[in-house]
Amino acid sequence: MQNLNDPRLDALDLGSLRLLGLLLETLSVTRSAERLGVSQPTASRGLARLRAALGDELLVRARGGYALTPRAERLRPLVADASAALERVFAPARFDPATSAVRFRVATSDHGALTVLAPALARLSLRAPFVRLDVAPIEPDALRQLEQGALDLLMWTDDHLPADFYARRLVVEGYAALVREGHPLLYTAMESRTEELARFPQVVPMVQGPAGWVEDDALSRLGVPEAPVAIRTPSYASAPWLVSGSDRVLVAPRRLAALFAERAPDLCALPLDESVATVELRLVWHARCHADPAHILLRGVLREGAGAS
Repeated sequence: MQNLNDPRLDALDLGSLRLLGLLLETLSVTRSAERLGVSQPTASRGLARLRAALGDELLVRARGGYALTPRAERLRPLVADASAALERVFAPARFDPATSAVRFRVATSDHGALTVLAPALARLSLRAPFVRLDVAPIEPDALRQLEQGALDLLMWTDDHLPADFYARRLVVEGYAALVREGHPLLYTAMESRTEELARFPQVVPMVQGPAGWVEDDALSRLGVPEAPVAIRTPSYASAPWLVSGSDRVLVAPRRLAALFAERAPDLCALPLDESVATVELRLVWHARCHADPAHILLRGVLREGAGAS
């Protein structure tokens, strides 16, 4: 095997491979130079470099022109394969949504999965029917996973990102209180609901993010950190069943609370004053895949699913 550290290779470049392929095809320095668009002396110097690197004459004089040496004959299929491989390497990036089976890994919370990802799936299936998604929890090293390719996208609320990361706002919305039918909060005016929350036991989801598992900070952002916490749960998705049939309250992003109320007829979503606090959900990715066509399509579909511009 040729040693890639061989100093003889330092004098060669991709043009040398093209020249070699033409010399093996045409058996002529002059015609090879014409095909390359260079002068005959330039092609001759290139042939000299190839002879030195390969330790073979490659072309020798014969009656009526030139003939290939046995080594050159053996090189023909190898050079053809190498040229084809280089064409594939340097071909423009292409992505056919109709046929691509690329798989993406997206990390998100229940908020993102239920209110953004789920509505986007129908659009994704129409545009790229064979694309697949792996939905993962947000782990403390999510940003490192984005850098190293273990994740493709992250849906999160944090607005503090290191260099080389991109973010796009998906959702900015207020909060809502999820309660049972007949709950006392139903009879409270919107402007009074936030302060009334402290009267009722709370269901508080734990959310996992880059900092690890923490309580969702909705209550503190609304200014009611003294509200009694009746139940902590590791998932928003389980919270409606913990509210049903009780005076317990779940404070959740407005879209998520409305979704739960739609699916559970005994529950109601009561909007809270948006001027007090809002929650933002952003799409985050690393610079390594910023220009990837498949990635661009997925980001666009998720923004549409969120109703973002």
